[in-house]
Amino acid sequence: MSGEQSDSSAKPHIFFETLVRPSSSNHWLIAPQGFPGNPDETAPGYPVPVERLQSAFEDVIGALKSVRQVSKDGVLSHYVDKTALFHFKDDIRIQFLSRGPGTSSLAVYSASRIGFLDLGANRRRLRRWLELLGKRLA
Repeated sequence: MSGEQSDSSAKPHIFFETLVRPSSSNHWLIAPQGFPGNPDETAPGYPVPVERLQSAFEDVIGALKSVRQVSKDGVLSHYVDKTALFHFKDDIRIQFLSRGPGTSSLAVYSASRIGFLDLGANRRRLRRWLELLGKRLA
């Protein structure tokens, strides 16, 4: 299936379709415009095939000692990241999206397991990961 993407990589995974975000501020969603879940930020598009985007992301995450992948369900991956100071566990789910031949994007949601406030930790995490991803793809 080299170079071709199934329809499942172009539409939202059921996780995002059914995502009900809490009223607390301890979560952050970055996704393409019009994506379910009312994204906090618009995800960038990348001029690479979705497979390359996913591979580059996995390289970035693989270098982070506090992050581990806990599951992969087709097009959706679930990671857990421990915060540095108190070792709280935060859940991150990501879907890589084909946006046409040679272009891709992603939807990524980070949420704290406990507490009401995260002081921007989830937002900063996702922005840092996307910055690292951009550098990896450059």
